[in-house]
Amino acid sequence: WGYQMENDVSRGNFFNRIFAKAKIDNSDRQLQKILNLFNLVFLGVSSTIGCGAYSVVGYAAQSAGPSIMITFLLTGALCFFTCLPYAEFAAKIHSAGFAYSYAYNACGEIIAFFTGGCFTLVYIGASAVAARCWSSYVVIFCEMMGLQVPSWLDKIEIAGHSVSCLGTLIVIFFTGLMLCGMKESTTINNFVCILNLGTITFVIIAGIFYFDTSYYTEGFLPFGVKGIFAGMGLTFFTYLGFEGTACFTEETVNPERNMPLGLIIVLLIAIGVNGGVAIVMTAMAPLSEMNVNESLSAVFAYNDAPMLIQNIIALGSILGLTASLSGNLICQPRVFYGMSCDGLLPKLFHEVKHEVLQFSVISTGVLCILVTMFFEVDFIGNACSLAGLLASAIVDISTVMARYEEDGKPNIAINFCCILFCLCSLLSGFSIFYGWPIIFTIAFVAVLIGCFIYIQNQPHTNIPKSFTCPFVPFFPICGALTLLQMASTVEYPVWEAFGIFTFAWLLFYFLYGFKNSNLNPCLLYTSPSPRDQRGSRMPSSA
Repeated sequence: WGYQMENDVSRGNFFNRIFAKAKIDNSDRQLQKILNLFNLVFLGVSSTIGCGAYSVVGYAAQSAGPSIMITFLLTGALCFFTCLPYAEFAAKIHSAGFAYSYAYNACGEIIAFFTGGCFTLVYIGASAVAARCWSSYVVIFCEMMGLQVPSWLDKIEIAGHSVSCLGTLIVIFFTGLMLCGMKESTTINNFVCILNLGTITFVIIAGIFYFDTSYYTEGFLPFGVKGIFAGMGLTFFTYLGFEGTACFTEETVNPERNMPLGLIIVLLIAIGVNGGVAIVMTAMAPLSEMNVNESLSAVFAYNDAPMLIQNIIALGSILGLTASLSGNLICQPRVFYGMSCDGLLPKLFHEVKHEVLQFSVISTGVLCILVTMFFEVDFIGNACSLAGLLASAIVDISTVMARYEEDGKPNIAINFCCILFCLCSLLSGFSIFYGWPIIFTIAFVAVLIGCFIYIQNQPHTNIPKSFTCPFVPFFPICGALTLLQMASTVEYPVWEAFGIFTFAWLLFYFLYGFKNSNLNPCLLYTSPSPRDQRGSRMPSSA
């Protein structure tokens, strides 16, 4: 895995080609460095704080009951294991492709392409969830103001699918806003994000006055301890966005310092917000009242809160979801940009016109519109969670692989142990969640322990000079283990849909990306790289 010797790439061996690794030369760029730590934090908070706090908490509570607050806090703590590997790579690799580029650097081309596909699903899906929830909250707010909104604007049934017209319109609006430029998008995003955080603070304080401890004492664990873990797959969705901060490395001033700080600050804010909202909501109303898109407004309406409070929450929810939609839409074009610069997507995706990635932005908007129109919130949320869990696990394992490289060459034994560890992490999760015979669980756990002990006893040979993730391999290994365990709790229909998406995505790689990649030996030494205009990607031994 990740065998990258220059002569093997040039020979065109199929296995060596698809797992060829690359290093990045950041000597020249098309994207301007305009973002400081303040901008990074607000972009990350916008992506993270929105759908989870305003809508997904209600859906997740259906799996765990009031104990969902433990699920949120536990998920946030586990995300910290993944945050530190992201911070290490972000400080070391200044590329707009973020997780995709990290995987390319450590695992190889096909794994990088898969990772890019996962985060495409994450950001498109998260934007679609925000758009659909935004539509529901707009209708609620208009009704509070005495305005009659036609029901078809929010939802209309077409061929058995619920289509969101208002959600589609807000996606079109923000796609147009992104075409105006990064500075304009960032300024509006910062303003909306400040209002969003103010609303969340107001919600938590106001909710305390309607706190009813009987919801905890009479049924804190309605589905048992298993319910706490069953909700982790969906609650991870509420934290997706903190890693999106790394999308802007190429546009960040002093990324060695600002990227690690930005990632950690965003995650800490997300843990506080999601945990606080979950605690308040589950003590305000029964679970049946939360199983809607506009769950935050629903629990206050259930308690007959004054209309002024309900109006403030509805308006604040609209602003929060607006920030979430904006933050996620801004991230996705940078993933397309990084992949296109490496030849894995058509060159249109990395062309910059008037300081804007025009084709990438328009493509992001079109994909988001399609998902917004035809898929429900709970399904999109679970699919995004699964994709984010798998891609983040790859980043964790990439940290371990990169740390044990020797003179740019992969440590084959370490890489094999990492692959085996990931496989057994996922299988042990299935074994526990679906009640397989205990002998399987014991066998998987034994392999996990053996792999960890072997990796732990090997000396580090490639320590970064910038920010360094502490306690390697313990932190990234624990991160990968917990992420894959959470992935195993995602329902089968979501895995089935993700499998279809993965097949189509990898089919595109073999039909287009494999042939047009900058690491194709027919192109590698005969023509300039598409990335030559802003920094090139070369085999890591070059």
